[in-house]
Amino acid sequence: MGTITCKYHPRAPARWICLGCDIEFCPACVKMQPAAGGALTAVCPACNNPVDSLGAGNVITPFWHRIPRFFAYPANAVSLVYISLLSMIGAVSFGFSFFAGLLQLVLFVVFLKYAYAVLSHTAKGHLEPPPVTWDMVTQNLEMPFKQLFVFILIGFAYGLISAFVGEGIADLALVFLILALPATVMVIAVENSFFKAVNPVVLSAMIRRIGFPYLLLYFFLILLWAGSHILFDLAAGHMPKLALLFLSNFIFMYFLLIMFNMMGYVIYQYHEALGFDIELEYEQEMDDGAGQAFLPANPVLSEVNVLINEGKVPEALKFLEEKLKTADADPELHDRYHKLLMLSGDSDSLLDHGQRYIGRLIDEGRTKRALDVLRDCYRTDKQFELREADQVYPLASLARDLRDTKLAFALTNGFAKKHPGHPDIPRLYFLAAKILCEELKQDAKAKALLTDLITKYPNHGLTPEMKKYLQLLENLSN
Repeated sequence: MGTITCKYHPRAPARWICLGCDIEFCPACVKMQPAAGGALTAVCPACNNPVDSLGAGNVITPFWHRIPRFFAYPANAVSLVYISLLSMIGAVSFGFSFFAGLLQLVLFVVFLKYAYAVLSHTAKGHLEPPPVTWDMVTQNLEMPFKQLFVFILIGFAYGLISAFVGEGIADLALVFLILALPATVMVIAVENSFFKAVNPVVLSAMIRRIGFPYLLLYFFLILLWAGSHILFDLAAGHMPKLALLFLSNFIFMYFLLIMFNMMGYVIYQYHEALGFDIELEYEQEMDDGAGQAFLPANPVLSEVNVLINEGKVPEALKFLEEKLKTADADPELHDRYHKLLMLSGDSDSLLDHGQRYIGRLIDEGRTKRALDVLRDCYRTDKQFELREADQVYPLASLARDLRDTKLAFALTNGFAKKHPGHPDIPRLYFLAAKILCEELKQDAKAKALLTDLITKYPNHGLTPEMKKYLQLLENLSN
């Protein structure tokens, strides 16, 4: 069955469905709200009713679609340095003495413990390798020995069945025992229990719950095991003994990490069916279908988008209005609210919000966006005026720089009467004089305005510049 996708993010797999609205949601679109006991429950943004889960399997990328990522998993600095170090120690210390054999066993156990840590870490939802720490390497060292005892028990069981029942039945039992090997590894990693790892009931239940993909996993593991040997044969050639030993150890460890990572991911993929608790929410692993990470959107904007798409614009406006009452409201929310007001035709709300939004944009250094909002307000009401006098000059100056002469001059018009004594009067009216001269070709009015400014503000910092500009106008007119 194909993956069910989100209605509003068609390339993202859906995690929830609202049966009442018949809408599928990805984790970025669903609305989370507190339930009894403080836990969060998923509800539909359109109707506020609880939604039903589509199961984690619809969200998590199947392991058979991630084969290249498994091969790349050990190719990180931590894992490469670790297995290279162990491989080199193993190559240098190789020998047939008791102490050499003991050291080889210690190295194998230490590495296998790291492989089990990778499996467990992946099973909990972490897609990056775990860090190599002293505690991680030295704790629960019994895990590798439990796996060794599993192999011994398989051999013992085969011999026992062969002796008492016959080789035919023993061979059939061996097929199941070998087929169950990945399950034993996974049980030891997540349960750390030898007895569960050899319990046919536990192993059969795990295989049954995973289903046919377990056989696919087994097939890939066999290929990886065979592939490691083939790669070694191809790479070995005529190499010095030390290099050959290092290469053998390195390839073995690299491919074993791939296998353990793959087994851990299978537990992660089927954790709901296996009743296994994960630590990292699986929606963080989603991609957009093009190999790019799918990052959950702003939850407020996601809910607004749903309401708009479902034709509930008044509800979306009311919802946004409530969210904007907080002083630290996301700038994106203001922008969406402004655009939505433009579409809705609510002029009064648009102008009221525009006054507040323009000031915020200027404070944030987004003067160009503030100018755009101002233009929207002027289109809605030609009599619109900014309440805050401090906002006028930065907007007028930018409007002139952007060749919006009409708007720039309109902002200067009547400023002194509306805000007598404001410190921006000289520079704002100097700007107006430049517009009159350079854009509107009204030199006489520009000279009259400059003369008035120089008379009223003889000691202002701009006065020398205004005098030079006035003299330039006088020279041009002669």
